[in-house]
Amino acid sequence: MDKPVETQSNEDELDIQFKEILCEIRKHIPFINSNAYLFQCRIWLEKLSGPDMDKVLRNLYLIELCNQIENNKLCPPFNEAPPAGNLKSFSRISMKMPNKSILPQIQSRSNLSRSAKALISAQQKKANKRYAPKDIQGNIEKYLERERDHSKGISDIFVPIDTIKPIKSTIKPKSTQLPMRSQSQTNKFSCGEPIHSSHSNIKCETSANDKTECISREIAIDGADDSWSDITDQDEEIDDNTIKCEIDKDKECPKVVEERSTKPAETSEQRTIVSQTEEDNIIFSYNLKDMNFISEDWKKTIAALQLRLSEMTHQNDYLNSIIQKMEIKIDETNAQHQAEISNLEYEHSNKIETLKNNFHEQIRNKSKINDELINKKDEEIFRLTDIIQKRCQQISNEISSLQNHLTSCECDKKLGLLKKCVSKMDKTFKRSEREYLRQIEKLKEDLNSKEISLQIQLNAQKTELLKQTNVNLEEEFNKKLNALEIKYIKMLEEHEQEMMEKKKHDEEEIVILKQLLTRHGISYDNIDV
Repeated sequence: MDKPVETQSNEDELDIQFKEILCEIRKHIPFINSNAYLFQCRIWLEKLSGPDMDKVLRNLYLIELCNQIENNKLCPPFNEAPPAGNLKSFSRISMKMPNKSILPQIQSRSNLSRSAKALISAQQKKANKRYAPKDIQGNIEKYLERERDHSKGISDIFVPIDTIKPIKSTIKPKSTQLPMRSQSQTNKFSCGEPIHSSHSNIKCETSANDKTECISREIAIDGADDSWSDITDQDEEIDDNTIKCEIDKDKECPKVVEERSTKPAETSEQRTIVSQTEEDNIIFSYNLKDMNFISEDWKKTIAALQLRLSEMTHQNDYLNSIIQKMEIKIDETNAQHQAEISNLEYEHSNKIETLKNNFHEQIRNKSKINDELINKKDEEIFRLTDIIQKRCQQISNEISSLQNHLTSCECDKKLGLLKKCVSKMDKTFKRSEREYLRQIEKLKEDLNSKEISLQIQLNAQKTELLKQTNVNLEEEFNKKLNALEIKYIKMLEEHEQEMMEKKKHDEEEIVILKQLLTRHGISYDNIDV
């Protein structure tokens, strides 16, 4: 009894730890900027939330995933899709709970300027307000106004063109179209890291043209980020925004050059400020380049969700067809069992008729036997009565002959003897007659009692036979009927339970999909299923 209690308590503790880790992960979700990174975390959380998972191994994986989300970097095995089947043991995991605080990787850089920190705080506020509606055009106008004011402040630190040395840069001219994303880049973006390999050796002095170009890209990306919930292609709208910003940039560049030519020579402090702005612009370009693909990632996730919804509809159609087939099969089986019941009833009625006929035949045979016995006894009674009458007639003849003889002899003594003999004979005759009458009455009573007992026995046997046959047939019929009822009730309950479980599972999946859609601000009423 102690071991099951201990195992149950351990499982409860593991479930509590699992919920605590999920709550900790939930705190770090708003700081994730990459949709591919978010999608990877989601599929791993779905895998780890399965019912067949080992709870200890599940908690170990979840602790490591939480630590990686806190560090804003996905490492194996979480940078790839989860494997099918059971998970392998993970020895690198330390049994410690993740820290209570988490910040993005960008915030850990110490060389960011004030403008970069302001941009990071704005991104964090934007991540905390995920479901708030956003206005793309209003954001563009705000950015343009802010950068115009900023360009006026920057114009004070520039010097005339004659005093500036020629710029030595290894940067190639930037095209308006965004480059295609390779597989290695998507893997790096899924871990939440910008690509630094192609820009690690860049050393240049930035200008107002570069800054306005970064601003225009930032505005275009912000607009794309706000419109991720639209399934249609928005690249044309983003290109229009970038073209407008480039036009504004071309209009502002001559003014900045003219103001440069009018300013005195720059000081060492101004040069340090310019170099600082260069570093800020490079960092912003790296960060914004990672955000160019957020809309594409959201489109992919939405397409995957739509594919999942279409699969669910196909599955529901398939299940409905199975239900219809099962209903048809149930109707056929009901008809078949109804026919079997009618056949059983017909056979039962035929058996009852045959039993009745057999019983009547037995009664007839026994009644014939009894009639024959009664006839024999009647014949015996008639025979005995004939014998008695003959003897009586013989005795009477002898007495008459004796009387005649006595009268002829006129012998008083003989007459006295004869009278005595006659009286004795008369007495013996009466006695014998009484005895014969008694015997006849006894025989009649015996015959009557035997006949009554035979009738009673026949009636009792008849009722017992009918009762036994009816009871046996009723028991067999009730047993078969109860077995059929129990079988069909079980079949219906199992079918209904399966349908309820499937329906519940479908509703849970639909609720999860709706929650995901509402979490990312997608109006699922307009999605074609």
